[in-house]
Amino acid sequence: MPHSFSRRTLSIALVVACATLALVDCSGVGPSARTQSSGSLSASEILSMAQSAQLKDATFTLSIVPPSGTSTGSSGLPLSLSGAGTLTTTPARDDITFVITVSGTEVNVEEIIDGTTIYLKLPAQAKWLKGGLSSAIGSPRVLDYARLNDVKVIGPQTLNGAATYHLSANVASTGTPVVGSSSAETEDLWIRADDHFPQRIIEHVAGSISTSNSSVPFTLSGSYDFKVDFTAWNTGATIALPDPADVTATGT
Repeated sequence: MPHSFSRRTLSIALVVACATLALVDCSGVGPSARTQSSGSLSASEILSMAQSAQLKDATFTLSIVPPSGTSTGSSGLPLSLSGAGTLTTTPARDDITFVITVSGTEVNVEEIIDGTTIYLKLPAQAKWLKGGLSSAIGSPRVLDYARLNDVKVIGPQTLNGAATYHLSANVASTGTPVVGSSSAETEDLWIRADDHFPQRIIEHVAGSISTSNSSVPFTLSGSYDFKVDFTAWNTGATIALPDPADVTATGT
């Protein structure tokens, strides 16, 4: 693999990792501003129960598969992402490991988010990269119900063997993006009927994510679905931070 392509691939991996952070992680849990009712429970009632659920930790899988028309910069390199993660609410941390496939080349990335700190482990890097975030984050974006507007109840649905409430909504942009971005989002989410924990979230994103600060600037553009499937809840999972001796500060 030529060295220049390797640099571009790693740069793409870094920004996609940040984009994944922006999609998966966001602080604050609040009631929906505007909801519509359907059936025996309204959307606001379902979200209120989900907000009150005592979620301590969870594991999940995630994926991003852009359509064939999506490109990355002038080279038009196709990419996809799949991975798995763990979250805890006290302390508020996330540990996500995923594989980004860029034009057939796989790049393994791990990110740990701890409040206003992010740790990234990239290929060919002996140490973790440590950087700062503009605001504290730690709970997965699916828990930030305050972002949802015009919420509608699609109806009851059995998903992965669990009875759930299927909701759809528009997503309000919040916070400062990790990288330059311009997008419109809608969301489908499935809330478990018994314990009101999240079962699945799919964010439908149309727009672009770009950076001009990288040594290899590029833009991810197009429409894609960002999918998170939760697989376990309140198992006692914990997330350890990297050893300080294995960390290099990025200066961000």
